[in-house]
Amino acid sequence: GFRMKLVAINHNPVAVDTHSRNHPTARHYCVDVDSTRPSDVVPEGYLDLLMASPSCVFFSKARGGKPVHDQQRMAPWRIVDWCTELRVKCLLVENVPEFMNWGPCGKSGKPLKKRKGEFFDAWVEALRRIGFSCDWKVLNAANYGDATTRERFFLMARSDGQPIVWPEQ
Repeated sequence: GFRMKLVAINHNPVAVDTHSRNHPTARHYCVDVDSTRPSDVVPEGYLDLLMASPSCVFFSKARGGKPVHDQQRMAPWRIVDWCTELRVKCLLVENVPEFMNWGPCGKSGKPLKKRKGEFFDAWVEALRRIGFSCDWKVLNAANYGDATTRERFFLMARSDGQPIVWPEQ
């Protein structure tokens, strides 16, 4: 019952092709989001909803404790850039539950346990300072009708003063 302008960005040509087949009226860009200016792909200057899934590779426990560098874990800050450059009403971010533990890494390439969650807290605070109210949860996909028990982190944020409403299980 409503019309929607959809802008889709992904660095993977297969993902872009698949999405374009399912959403032929969307504007599709096969680019790395880190090398894209928001105003270049959204010249209207606003989004009703920004959905973002920063790479989970450097947060996931599935990595098996392999060393990482802090710079590899900075992609979520691009979301703040997008929300600063564009007027975004609603924000939905998806990632692995370990994302909430995002903090600095030591010289060993392992996250520093005593600083667990420090970068995550700063990231949420940055969203709040640019006008978003934020809430987050870890949800199990099976509770929402999916055929997997995969748990994922979700953050919902709004800058339009409306309440954040989570879907019912």
